[in-house]
Amino acid sequence: MKRTSLTLLGAAALVTASATTSAAVIIDENFDSYADTTAMTAVWAGGGATLTADGTGFGDVGKAAAHPGGTVNEVLVTALKPTATENIHLSAKMLDDGAGNKRMTLGFRGGPFPLFEMGAYNQADANPYGARVTLFPGSNVSWEFFDEPGNPGTQATLAATAGWHTFDAVISLDKITVTVDLTSDGNIDGVFETALDGSGWDAADGLTSLRFGGPSNASSGGGGLTYDDILLETVAVPEPASIALLGLGGLFLARRRK
Repeated sequence: MKRTSLTLLGAAALVTASATTSAAVIIDENFDSYADTTAMTAVWAGGGATLTADGTGFGDVGKAAAHPGGTVNEVLVTALKPTATENIHLSAKMLDDGAGNKRMTLGFRGGPFPLFEMGAYNQADANPYGARVTLFPGSNVSWEFFDEPGNPGTQATLAATAGWHTFDAVISLDKITVTVDLTSDGNIDGVFETALDGSGWDAADGLTSLRFGGPSNASSGGGGLTYDDILLETVAVPEPASIALLGLGGLFLARRRK
């Protein structure tokens, strides 16, 4: 049985690699190429982020963007929308000191709307991490917090935690899925998902601003976050058979964690 499970997991991993080989990378930012804050803000314009040492050992040369809250830093991109063949994928690592009561996110705007954000929002201690999906086709969700992986509808208990957290979002025609890994070790600690109306994308504005800092430029009473390894790309929509294999791999991982 163990060998069969590992085979299924390996197959799922191969499918994942195959599905992402056609990815078009739009932004791949580890902040290491900037000499100083002035150089960084020439690219990431607007807010109060400063270039800092990341102290992570992620395999890079050790720079990141520390943001205190308030006005976002942003990069403008050509209007992005998911299609029948490509999803939008966004991920990043965010360093939290564990103090709680933060309003700090990474996300998109398309003009004022649609608006997507993931990160920490306004909770003093318990369950501070969540996502917001505002005026997307078929979805207008204010802040929602993460569910337990594999258990939709049951809110995960995720206390404010010190360390580097990995946030990951996939936007497709018919849904948005966000995950958080609080230790950046590959184990998912929470999942947020909301359905979209795929037929509404033609009339919707595309996503034109990738930004980090305070949600809607809000201040953060509990201090800021540090951002690193921001990746924005388009990825191929998996074939149905691939999705089935990925599901089996996910079940195997869930069993191992139990």
